[in-house]
Amino acid sequence: MGGITMATENHICIAGSYEIDKTDPSGYGETIEALISKPGAKGVVLLLDYPDVFDSFLSAVENHQYDEREFNLVWIIPDIDRYESILKAHPTVTRGALGTATTSPQISNFLLYFQDLGPDDVNSTSNPWFEQYYQTKYACDTPGNNNFGVQCDQSDATDHGITKQLSGPGVPLVMNAVRTLARAVRSAHSNLCQGTLGFCEQLANVDSNTLINSVTVDSFTGYGNIPIRFDQNGVFIPQIDILNFRSDGTGGYALRKVVATTDLSDAVPAMITLWQNNVPITTEHVISACTAPCSDVNCQVQDDVAYIQGDITLAGMFAVHYEGVTPHECGRIDLSGVVRLEAMLYAIDQINADINILPGIKLGTVAADSCYSAIQVKEKTLAFLGKADFSKGIAGVQKLPTGETSYIMGAIGASLSSLTMAMNDVTKIPMIPQVAYSATSPLLSDREMFPNFFRTAPSDRHQARVMIEIAQTLGWKYIQTINSDSAYGNAGVEAIRQFARTVPDLCIAASHVIKNSYDNDEMDSLINQLLSRGDARGILVFTSNTDSKALLGKLQQHGLQGNFSFIATDAWSLDVINGVESVAAGTIVVLPYNNPVSPGFISYLTSIDVDNNARNPWFRSYWMEKFQCQLPGEHSAYTRMCEDTLTLPSEDAMVDYVVHTMDAVKAIAVAIDQLQRQKCPGTNDICDSFLMSSSEELFEKLRTVSFASSSGVGNFNFDEHGDGIPSYNILNLKKISTSTYAYNKVGDWRNNVFNMDVNNVVLYDSNGDVIAYPNDRFESDCSTNGTCAECARSEITFAHMGGHIEIPVLFGISERGETPLLCGKVQSKQVINAEAVMFALDKINEDENILPGLTLGATIIDTCSSPQRAMSQTMLALIGDNKFGNNPGNVMAVIGGILNNVTMEMLRITGSVEKTQVSFGSSSVELTKEKYPYFLRTVPIDNWQAGAMVSLLKRYHWYYVSTVRSNTSYGHSGMDTFMSKANAGGVCAALQLTIPSNPTSADYVKIIADLLMQWGDKGSNVVVLFTSPEDTRNLLKYADIHAKTSSNSPYHFTWVAPDSWGFSTDIVEGYLEHAKGAITTVPLQPPMPDFQEYMSRLTIQSNTRNPWFRWLWEDIFDCGVDEFSPRRDAMCTGTESLLVGHTSELKSALSSYAMEAVYAIATGLHSLIQKKCPGSNMCSDFLNSDPEDIHNEIITVRVAESSTGRPFSFLHSAGGGEYAIMNYVEERLDENTTYGRYRKVGEWLSGTLNIEEEIQFFDFNGNNATSVVSQCPRICSDCLKQGVPRVEVPDKAPLVFNGNSVWAVIILALVVLMIVFCLIIFVYFLVEFRHPVVKGASSSLSYFLLLGITLLLMENFAFMFEPTRIVCGCQRFGLGFFHALIWSALLCKVIRILRICGTGEINSKVSFVSPWSQTFLLFALLLVEVVLVGEWLLLDPPAVSHEIVETGTSPPFEVVFYCNYKSEWMVASLIYVFILILCTFWCACKARKYSDLNHEGAYILFTTIASIFIMVAWLLVYTLAVEEYQNPAVCIGITTNAILVLAAIFLPKVTALTSNEDKTQGDGPATGNDMGKSYVYSNPDVNKDDELTAF
Repeated sequence: MGGITMATENHICIAGSYEIDKTDPSGYGETIEALISKPGAKGVVLLLDYPDVFDSFLSAVENHQYDEREFNLVWIIPDIDRYESILKAHPTVTRGALGTATTSPQISNFLLYFQDLGPDDVNSTSNPWFEQYYQTKYACDTPGNNNFGVQCDQSDATDHGITKQLSGPGVPLVMNAVRTLARAVRSAHSNLCQGTLGFCEQLANVDSNTLINSVTVDSFTGYGNIPIRFDQNGVFIPQIDILNFRSDGTGGYALRKVVATTDLSDAVPAMITLWQNNVPITTEHVISACTAPCSDVNCQVQDDVAYIQGDITLAGMFAVHYEGVTPHECGRIDLSGVVRLEAMLYAIDQINADINILPGIKLGTVAADSCYSAIQVKEKTLAFLGKADFSKGIAGVQKLPTGETSYIMGAIGASLSSLTMAMNDVTKIPMIPQVAYSATSPLLSDREMFPNFFRTAPSDRHQARVMIEIAQTLGWKYIQTINSDSAYGNAGVEAIRQFARTVPDLCIAASHVIKNSYDNDEMDSLINQLLSRGDARGILVFTSNTDSKALLGKLQQHGLQGNFSFIATDAWSLDVINGVESVAAGTIVVLPYNNPVSPGFISYLTSIDVDNNARNPWFRSYWMEKFQCQLPGEHSAYTRMCEDTLTLPSEDAMVDYVVHTMDAVKAIAVAIDQLQRQKCPGTNDICDSFLMSSSEELFEKLRTVSFASSSGVGNFNFDEHGDGIPSYNILNLKKISTSTYAYNKVGDWRNNVFNMDVNNVVLYDSNGDVIAYPNDRFESDCSTNGTCAECARSEITFAHMGGHIEIPVLFGISERGETPLLCGKVQSKQVINAEAVMFALDKINEDENILPGLTLGATIIDTCSSPQRAMSQTMLALIGDNKFGNNPGNVMAVIGGILNNVTMEMLRITGSVEKTQVSFGSSSVELTKEKYPYFLRTVPIDNWQAGAMVSLLKRYHWYYVSTVRSNTSYGHSGMDTFMSKANAGGVCAALQLTIPSNPTSADYVKIIADLLMQWGDKGSNVVVLFTSPEDTRNLLKYADIHAKTSSNSPYHFTWVAPDSWGFSTDIVEGYLEHAKGAITTVPLQPPMPDFQEYMSRLTIQSNTRNPWFRWLWEDIFDCGVDEFSPRRDAMCTGTESLLVGHTSELKSALSSYAMEAVYAIATGLHSLIQKKCPGSNMCSDFLNSDPEDIHNEIITVRVAESSTGRPFSFLHSAGGGEYAIMNYVEERLDENTTYGRYRKVGEWLSGTLNIEEEIQFFDFNGNNATSVVSQCPRICSDCLKQGVPRVEVPDKAPLVFNGNSVWAVIILALVVLMIVFCLIIFVYFLVEFRHPVVKGASSSLSYFLLLGITLLLMENFAFMFEPTRIVCGCQRFGLGFFHALIWSALLCKVIRILRICGTGEINSKVSFVSPWSQTFLLFALLLVEVVLVGEWLLLDPPAVSHEIVETGTSPPFEVVFYCNYKSEWMVASLIYVFILILCTFWCACKARKYSDLNHEGAYILFTTIASIFIMVAWLLVYTLAVEEYQNPAVCIGITTNAILVLAAIFLPKVTALTSNEDKTQGDGPATGNDMGKSYVYSNPDVNKDDELTAF
């Protein structure tokens, strides 16, 4: 995927991306045909991991039938050198191939060394494996061994020094790895040991970060002349060779190196040989491009928007194109989507023309294309809304391109439910209303989850009800369901299940989910599953268009016409059944009733064309696809040009959801209009009061809107959920003739009344014969005496133990099913918790000191770990629903749940009736007494657990971790508590990731990929989880999948998790490699020998009161109890026993807390009876007790010894903090078999961590290790954002001078001394201004040069102060400008020399050499630098940032300020200076040809050369060295440069000025012996002050 991203970023179009099945070579032909079907895309990147697959694929290419087409593909192959022998085996299709190879030279010295090695030469201690290698290599025995029967002789070693293994990249890489580490240690030794030879104590304690940083900044030439350098992340940067498979000159082919680089552009075409049409091409590149006009949608940009300018803007999202190959690509155009977009544009036009809606205020829109991609929906919605300011009220303020202001106040879209949810993830951030037109998932009716959402289409919940009524009417009793794995499909089938439960004798045999209809194996498996329930012939379908068509196609492929009959949603359109009518015939479709399209919209649509509809950027594409023609200047697959006379027919307006779209726009407009009239009475303006309205005020207006529908028929309004009012037509697909099929209306559903004329319904049998109701019937019933196993074994929802007082006990014994109200797999540990409740009840009823004369009973109800299910069951339990067998009159308190989100939903019911609820598993900090005054819990609160986890991290110095949470209240509250304690303890998170509420496989893959971005040498190798068991297991699953499918090195995370993982075997089963080493905290359990004895004596025959016990029995013994069991292939014998060897399997982390919950309620009720009913065990006062009295008695209980064997009392409505530390370890059963088990390694008791056994660690690669490192390898600014470490940061950087270091003192001394010299020279020149030396050297340039030197010296101070905005600005301006001043002056000097001496005649006239001319030229040169630096400062003003670093002393951390520019930027700012230096160098070189008067030019030449070396030196140190050496490098560099210029240019002049020679020495040529003397060169055009002095 990264390669595709990089290609896109470099404007390379991926014409197709294909995956081949290495196990099925027969499918290669389809891929090859797809490749050659796009002749323009000649370049093909081959990413095949295995040589045998590579060879097999090329064989298929070689043998493919091309039907006279030429083979012109050019293979591009990574690591091509691995496959050279395979390329040679298929030269006709591989010649011309290009590829990369990592440079891997042989190390000759090592080859010589290794070749001479024998067993006697290698110490067995240093290399214990060499002897075994030698024996195996030469099939001989060394002394003391007798494996081969032949004694080894040193002379046998004839070739082991030149083996293939020594020629690969491994040897130089290993040697250079050792050398890299050695250089890092040497650097540390040099810095820490201060000249001490050998090992020193400081080196022993060196921080690993020091070595890592040393490696990162180091670069050198390694063994084999390989350049060794690393990027900023510590990743080695290899040298890549580009190889070309071409003629070897002997009639064969071989790989030849083209160039050693990572940039193919360095290779000239003549170096590459490609083949086209069986002809070698060596002089030009082969074109691989989509030539214009390009009709490939993969290569077309889809970034346009439809736009209407307005005072108030609505965001729009429409599916204009179908989905592409990847989520960021678009497919072919969707004609219906364009029509719906036009409906929105038309509706806005109508509103703007209506004086009764928003008069004086123009409505506008910006509408984008979703391409059916949730990713694109989020990105495009965020891109639009992100530009607006929502900080001041209801509207997002946005500046239009015209400069005017517009207010974003709503959103329309998107099409599918999943896309609509993705859009809502963005729109609910600013809380603007979002109105959808075709999203129908029941999930969208949830006001808490989607508080700002409305829709004009009805919810599918009603559609599901109609489908069940149709099944009933047809007499179906045994059905199946199929749904797409989407919000639409999952919620739709859940609604079917809910309604099916209300119908007697209707059983759902199986529910099937289509995850990927493109997966041929998955679809074949689905067909087999349908056939396995062959009697369930009636199928209810909630699938997308794509999945529907794939399903019908697969049924047709299997010849299953008439085997099944379908009741489907509106996704089964005529387009879907096209070509598969024989399978779909008889289908009954429930279609939302579409009001007629208004004549106005029909007239509008038929009047627009490509010339008058520019506001819709996709309309031209729609036009070409509609009429299958080509428009000028457009890309199209059609060659026929579009006629000017074309017009759209009225039928094009009859698209589903067109009216819903217009009503959606009108609904928002009417609501905004009503709010504006209320807030701005008497005006048509957008007033401040209106803009400051709350979102809820606008939502309230939207809920109550009522207006004439856009169809012109009736009024539109929303129902109580914010949905459109449902109305459906019922259609039946009938066969009209041999090849003609049509939908006929057979019923409808209006105003909640179902009406279907069964006499008009026609279904078909397997022969295609008509089954006409009511005389005939399409049977869908179970053949086994009217019942089937699936229906006979319905979900077990409760277990009842009667008593005088009964307690509802609700928790998730089963996992959550595919939908919120469906149960999944029974969880063995929760069955044990149910037994713990029953055991506690037994003990209480046996104890005459608790509730004497009374029996305490319970109804244990399975919530299936679903909040929705728990809420409804809590309500039923409290009102005494007869299906649970309890009496509502004696419900005094409730126990439950375990999962936090389940408990919270229960509290909504128990809290409303003031019933005390005691949980034995919910530990969330959100469950506070303030929020839930009647809530208690026996389990420790997450505050304690978070403290235990932080103690564990600190114990092993894991101060830099990644975190993952589930998107649940448990995940958020648990992780928030952990992060608070972690930050306080100095632990910070490199990543904080959240798993979405309804995660897909892609979500888990992204989580793993994100974790790997911070893994390894990035520092974060420990991952802290607050995830649900399902999410935890999926993380392990996708970590395993990623490891198996990734070409990268193996990896391993150390997981740290709370009791949601605990010691669950279900979570880790099958994923030992990635779960091993995990550390979990679980509430500490007492031994409870009585409960263990009770559990061990249970049998499947004796335990009849626990209906879930059979699942625990089957799990432990891996056998089936009866014929309904999924393990019926291995039936239980009846002799199994729990007495021996099953102790660990009979434990649950929460069983003691479950017992304590029962005891707490029992003891509290006992105390209340004693107070209310003295002398009696029951009375009406007790039964009518105030809820607060009951709660107070329970919360104050003190149980001396419950069935757990330990005392108990509530502490702040929660148990105390005691945890066991568990480590999931790898054990070996035998040589070939390993298994995992949980091992207790320590305890955490109310703040104190005790590790009793060493934790089993695993390193990055999953190998045993003594420790794991998880620390930030650098200065971590992301920790600062979390408040770690906590250091007070001043509002602005203080002005502090840092001149205390040795280097600074030396520089300052030199600077002061040189500035004094400059002043002396300046004064001396002023005094001697008539001296020929001064006049001849152009005094004005000399003064500017002295000024530049002085300022450059003073620039040192800017690098010695702590950074402030002024200091940073001085650094950026001064470094370039002061250098430019010096070199501009020197360039003017040498140009002046060339102009005067270049005349050839001593008295010739030379212009433009006067002082004013030279000053003008100098300023002109300086102006360029002023403009460049000034622009830099304006575009990127100076600023100061800060980081927090560890000091190693007290205080442990300090704030470090730094300027906001990078060192590379500073170097770039000197580019103009470099140009001046090079120009000066060039001119000075030319001046050397004037032998008589060349001495000043010679000094300038010397200055230039020396300055180049000095500047290169300090710039290299400045850019490559660590930060602490950067400022010293600058100061030393500029000081040295300034001194050089001062000495080289002015010292000879000062020497001449102070010589004893006559100041008016006559004219004469300078000779080599006249150094130091002054001479005057007279020229009639030279001013007296501008005579040239030669030295």
